[in-house]
Amino acid sequence: MRRVLGRVFCIYILTTAATRLLPDPKFRITLVHHPDSSSAAAVAAQLETRFFGGAFRDESPGLGIDVSFRSEPASATASRPLPIDFSGSRCDAVVLLADEPWSMAMLSRGSWFHYIADLHSRALETNGASMVFPVALTPTAWPVHPAMNGHQHIRCYDTTDSGIRALVAELTHSFCLLLRPWVAAVENGAAFPPPAGADSPTAMKVFISHSKSDGAELAEKVRDQINQSKLKTFFDAYDILPGTTFSDVIEDSIKNSIVLVVQTDTFASREWCRREVLTARRFGVPVLVMHCVKEREARSFPYLGNVPVIVNASGSDSRVSDAVDALLAHCLESFYWRVHTKDLQALSGDPRALVLPLPPDLLTIAQCKDKPRTVVYPDPPLGHAEIEVLELAAPAVKFVTPMSLFVE
Repeated sequence: MRRVLGRVFCIYILTTAATRLLPDPKFRITLVHHPDSSSAAAVAAQLETRFFGGAFRDESPGLGIDVSFRSEPASATASRPLPIDFSGSRCDAVVLLADEPWSMAMLSRGSWFHYIADLHSRALETNGASMVFPVALTPTAWPVHPAMNGHQHIRCYDTTDSGIRALVAELTHSFCLLLRPWVAAVENGAAFPPPAGADSPTAMKVFISHSKSDGAELAEKVRDQINQSKLKTFFDAYDILPGTTFSDVIEDSIKNSIVLVVQTDTFASREWCRREVLTARRFGVPVLVMHCVKEREARSFPYLGNVPVIVNASGSDSRVSDAVDALLAHCLESFYWRVHTKDLQALSGDPRALVLPLPPDLLTIAQCKDKPRTVVYPDPPLGHAEIEVLELAAPAVKFVTPMSLFVE
């Protein structure tokens, strides 16, 4: 029994190490709260669970993103926490969790006041490459610092599960917007950090792919619910102007969106639905399926494989919210993975390795004009049966994960 537990522990250590294998992550979240606030510390712990999570990707609610904390003084003789190094090669998201102890520290204008002022000032020097996100946990905590009086705050006065969920959703959307120009810079071979103004902070757009035969009503509910948030939507019945080329508008919209598939009974049998999914897969657009099949499908569509799925057979509003939140989380996870493309290629020893934010499938291989020698994808590794199928299509390709490279 001891040997079995020891082996499980070793696997846990290896898996956790694989998520932190890169010595200088390109994106990092830092949670800052006053050391005297137990309530802010509890919120920080919940955010750490949501954004980093546990060891195993398939079973963990977290996204595996590097998360650190600033609260306690750096040493027994120090009065301030460690500074945050805003390196030009890294995108930092700093979340300030302010409540009553924080407000009292601001009024006293002591070391905590000057620490936050310095942090805010140095973040501004990055010209938007890194950002500070002030969160007011109590009404008296706004503004979290006089220097941020004109900055948009996130208000989270409700720290129950529903309040934390709303905070996570807003932060996830903000992090996606922050990372978007970094991903574009990586994939276009541009230098770090991305130039100021390289990508306007317009809201993420959700492309709602659905069958008009039996999915229009539910898709409209999805659209209306999303439009109540800061996200935008593309809904072809309303967003394609008369006289425009339908296929061009659809393709361009998908390339610049994230895709929510409303999978009803007739979805897989509709040519345009299949084309929308294939377009999203071809351009590496994050896709999430809201599974709403009630009775049967005449055929299943194999190219929806390896994407996250939320079941919503009843079409409930709460499950629509779950799907939107999961789609945003999937987008952030995808961006986090893609911004490390160069590092993962170096780790694999193949500078031309194909780096994927999801496990590979046959469509992945079919869409490659030039077959790569190496494909790097997130842990956990695929099983032998799936690898054997992939090797039938690409026998010379090596399929690896960070954990498998770490073990080697």
